[in-house]
Amino acid sequence: MTPNTETHPTSAKRHAALDALLRIIDVTVGLAVLASGVFAIVATPPSVTATISLPLFVALWGGLLIAGGFSSALGRLTGIWILETTGIAAAGFGALIYLVIVSSLLVNSLDAAVAITLILVALLALLRRYVELQMLLSEPGQRGFIVRLQALLRVRTVASLRD
Repeated sequence: MTPNTETHPTSAKRHAALDALLRIIDVTVGLAVLASGVFAIVATPPSVTATISLPLFVALWGGLLIAGGFSSALGRLTGIWILETTGIAAAGFGALIYLVIVSSLLVNSLDAAVAITLILVALLALLRRYVELQMLLSEPGQRGFIVRLQALLRVRTVASLRD
């Protein structure tokens, strides 16, 4: 074996420990997202409720955060990638709605700048994990979505079916 391909027992243990740490972080992020959804519904900040003309948005973004956080944490714990992927997408949309609403508070005051920045950081962390999952789930040489869509659009029906 060459030095580059050897697996040292300490390296394998370190890799396993880091993998476990990543799993704990991902589950904790999912649970934090779930908790933020509960707080969004139960204890919506007065500055946000004064800004929103449709209270349904609170239930929408809170529900997306709750469902997304639960699904992503459960998916990461069980290894069911579709749960984690859809959970991250739902949580991302919930956070994006909240980002837009809180951003509207900047018109009156810069007090919301810290919250907006932290929401953006959370969104980027969710996006990073989503991209990582896409990389892990793709096969080398696999045709992408655009290529498959173009192939579908090239398919033509026979004239006898159109009559």
